[in-house]
Amino acid sequence: MADPHIAGNGSIMRLAPVALYYANNSPLAMKYCADSSRTTHAAAECIDACK
Repeated sequence: MADPHIAGNGSIMRLAPVALYYANNSPLAMKYCADSSRTTHAAAECIDACK
């Protein structure tokens, strides 16, 4: 959902494995962390927080 009023914390709670996997490659880490958020939380605030 891209609704800014539905910006929960679920995407950031499950983010650790993605960030750890791409820890040595910041551009890919940011891309895949954002992609991971979009799966369930596509509000801009959620995506930015995950980056």
